[in-house]
Amino acid sequence: YEQAFQNIRQALEKDSSLMDVHRVNAFVLESSAEYEAAIEEYKKAIEITPNFTPLHIRIGTNYRTLGLRSTNKVREKEMYENALLYYEMAVNINKRIGVKDPVPYLAISRTYSQMGEFFSAALNVRTALDMQPGSPDIYGQLGLVYFRARNYESAIPALKCAVYGCTAEESCEVRRCNKEVDPPLEITGLPLTDGSVLYYYTYGSVLAGMHRPGLDYCERAVEVLAEVRARFGSDTEIMAIIEPSEAICDSFNTTSQ
Repeated sequence: YEQAFQNIRQALEKDSSLMDVHRVNAFVLESSAEYEAAIEEYKKAIEITPNFTPLHIRIGTNYRTLGLRSTNKVREKEMYENALLYYEMAVNINKRIGVKDPVPYLAISRTYSQMGEFFSAALNVRTALDMQPGSPDIYGQLGLVYFRARNYESAIPALKCAVYGCTAEESCEVRRCNKEVDPPLEITGLPLTDGSVLYYYTYGSVLAGMHRPGLDYCERAVEVLAEVRARFGSDTEIMAIIEPSEAICDSFNTTSQ
């Protein structure tokens, strides 16, 4: 990063009135884990272009990271509240200029989730889902919030939409739509990738954990976890996550024989 810092210093000396100079400097600082310094640079960029909401999102994310890393409960709460403040600024700017952008709502949801306030987290993901009801990724994020809140019954259909897709009726139930007003939307699931594997193994885990005799949950869990194992079998962390769920379903298979 030293070369990047040198380049940015030269750019700042040449013209510090450019938003992009401060934005790039902030990004370099953020990449070096200098979060407080990054926040100050993003704020300077906002002074130049106050309606550019990605800057507010980055400030919020840096505050959220500081909150996550804090070992002091008072400071942790303060950092999360600062994060929410800047995310709300982005929401208000978008409302004022007529932009429907789910990103601030998803960022707010992640912050509330880290704070353990899952009801507020779910409300904000659903707001994002209202804006992009065809996004399987947002269904996955909603499923994760439900999972972390231990609302497993709601997590299953949301994660199913993310992983394998779902019918228009199923997606409507997940997003709690008004069938008389909202258009029906069939959802196509996400392919299994580094970015979506979290949804896959969480879906498999919650199915296994909720399985009872007479249900098909373990049958579905074994299917999705086998896909994860086939693709990520060399990843010891992922294997450590899915193996307990595989063992649960193995025990039911043994019992039924």
